[in-house]
This record gives sequence, C-alpha cells and structure tokens, in this order.
Amino acid sequence: MRKDLHEIEWLDCKIESVVNEANKQTSYIISGPFMKADVPNRNGRVYKREISNSAIAKLRPMVQERRIRMLVDHPEFFSGPKLLNTGAVLIDITDVQDDGYAYYKAKIVDTTVGKELKAIISESKVGVSTRGSGEVREEEIVGYEGKYDVIYDWELYSIDFVDDPAVLDTEAYMKLQVESKKRSSVMFKTVEEIKTNCPDLFKQIVESTTTDVKKEYETKLQEAEQKAKDTAQSFSDKAAELDTLVESIKKIFPDKFTVIEESAIVSEMNNTISEHVNSLQKANEEVDALKKQIKAIEDAHVKAERDNYIEHLKAVDAEFFTLNAFSGCFENCVTKDEVQTVYEANSAIVAEMKAKIITPSPAKTVQTDESSEAKPTGLTEEQRKDFEARNLQRRRNGLEPWTESKYLEFERK
Repeated sequence: MRKDLHEIEWLDCKIESVVNEANKQTSYIISGPFMKADVPNRNGRVYKREISNSAIAKLRPMVQERRIRMLVDHPEFFSGPKLLNTGAVLIDITDVQDDGYAYYKAKIVDTTVGKELKAIISESKVGVSTRGSGEVREEEIVGYEGKYDVIYDWELYSIDFVDDPAVLDTEAYMKLQVESKKRSSVMFKTVEEIKTNCPDLFKQIVESTTTDVKKEYETKLQEAEQKAKDTAQSFSDKAAELDTLVESIKKIFPDKFTVIEESAIVSEMNNTISEHVNSLQKANEEVDALKKQIKAIEDAHVKAERDNYIEHLKAVDAEFFTLNAFSGCFENCVTKDEVQTVYEANSAIVAEMKAKIITPSPAKTVQTDESSEAKPTGLTEEQRKDFEARNLQRRRNGLEPWTESKYLEFERK
C-alpha cells in the first residue's frame, strides 16, 4: 500500500449560452461527466462507487456555496492554485449515476481565462480532470486482466479543464440555467450594536482587556451616560419653569401680554444646554479614546504573541525557514493560532516531500465565502488584487479568508 497524491483526467464537456431578457446579459454554462466508477481509466486507476460518492458528498456543500473554482490546466505543486487561472465556478455535481458516471455543471466566469476557454470550446472539445488525493492499492478487477491501482480514502479537491481526457467515449450535458445573484451582509457600526447582536464577542473583548483599563472604561462610560440623563432632565425642568412663568404673566397682565422672541431665561437655558452638550461630547471623545487604547493594547498583545511564536519556531525548526518555497508564509498571519496552522500545514507538505510522494498534487483549496467569491467593493484596483492574493495564500495555508473590513484594518496597521 502506498500514499499517493494523484491527478485523474476524465471526459469531454459542452457549453451552452442564453440571453437573460431582464438584464440582457449572457450566461455560459458548461456541463458533462467528470468521472466513471468501478472500471479502469486510461491512467490505470479504478474508483469504486461508494468511495467516489463519499468524496463527492464531502465536496458538495462547498460547490453549493460556489467556493470551488475550475482552473484551466492543473496547477504546479509548489505554486498551488492561482486565482487568475480560474475558468469557471462549479455550481452542481451529482453522485455516480446508473450509467456509472458522475456529472458536473459550472458557470464560465467573465475573466480573460474564462473568455479564452469559451473561445476554445466553441471550436473543439475540452476535457476535464479531477484533482484530489488518496491511498493506492494494487488489486485485480473482475472482467479485466492484470492488476490496477484502486483508490481508497479519496478526497476530491476540484475539477480542472485539461487537454487530454482519460475517457473519450461519453458525452452528457445538463440544461442551461440563467442565474440571479443575491448577496447579503451584516455590519455593526457602534459598540452597542456589537454588544446587542454579538454578546459573546463583546464579552470576550472586554474580558481580554487589563483590569485597570476595563474599570476606567466602565467609569467613563457611566459618567457619559449620567451626563446625558442629567442634560435631558435639566432641559425638561427649564422647559417646565418657562411654561409656568409664561402662564403667570398671562394671568397678571392679560391685556399687555406679548410674546418675547428670546428672554433672559430662554437665553440662560440655551447656554446651560450648550454647556451640557459640550460636556457630553467631551465625555464621548474620552470614551472613544479609551476604546482606541483598548484596541491598541489588544493588537500589541496579539502581535507580540505571534512574533514570539515565530521566533520559537525558528529556534526549534531552523531547517523550515531555509526553504525558499515557504519564505514569507506567515506574512498574512495575525494571531499565534494562525501561525501555528500555517506552520503545521506547510510542515506536512515538507514531510510528504521527504517521503518521496510518487505523484504530487496541490493541497486542497479551502475557501469561505463572505460573498461567494464576489470581488470586494470599496477597494482600489491595487488593493483588490492584494486582497485576493492574500486570501489565496490564507486558503492554501488552511486559514479562514479575510473579510474586506479585516483586510482594511490590516492595511492601516
């Protein structure tokens, strides 16, 4: 038995298009079979139905969230998948059907690579190839002579477009569908909104702050709230006094009563209100300053913990930091835990390389969709490219991608 990272090429595909009358945009859907179970393919490998369906089931949730990109040609081992090599996004995959095939459906993206892929498919057929890893065992297959590589514990990473498919005898296409995009987002603008909607997160932030700073923050916050209450009460009292005075004048001099635009009492009341408002604004500014101090303390603590852990890794595994392939791999890490995750993932790659893996393949691309792979808004073109590049590196390292706000926060540091 041997551990093998492998690539398996499969089947032809087909492209169809339709114009959406609502927005006059054309969508291109490509579909077809991507594997066949229980029989040897041109690569001499056999994928059993149960194992194949298990791998497909694990990948399906990410397909439904449109987090699996189909690349044009398999990526290199050391460089890994590249975002700009995306030709389409998987939108559906099936289990192995009664005919022995499993099918896929994908939407071609409107990128340079996607347009080139569409142009090629318009003139000729293009094959697809699965990308994944598993254990390989040599076994005999009923009805076939000799022994073949049977794949166990198969983990399916993605499906890519290739030039030389392994099986050439089947075409099956899915119907064209026109898609509509729906997006949603949640953003909190104030501390109170965070406290109301995410009480656990708010509690964690407050409890991670030092005791003295927490007490000072709570004291200032209480003072600001009390000043706001006092201002409102003072305004109510002055208004009541003014109403009483006006009514008294009316009773004593009903024939001589005139409305004065602004009396000394009104002027005094306005001055008092202004003083209270200014005092409240000052208190709010002090609270904001304390919040910034708390955030700076938290950031400094997290950064120091991360840097200390990196220095620890340099001391215990100096050989790892001499490999050019992993230079700068901690650049996008913010916390110690992220550094540890990246180190463990890349250390596993080094261990597999040392074990002389027979047919290497890139690591699984892990993505989370804040926006279903939508391009971030509110960024310059240069920032957007950097944002996508950093998130690509984080996914390769097994980390959760940044949101746009998290990226902008990292940029300001």
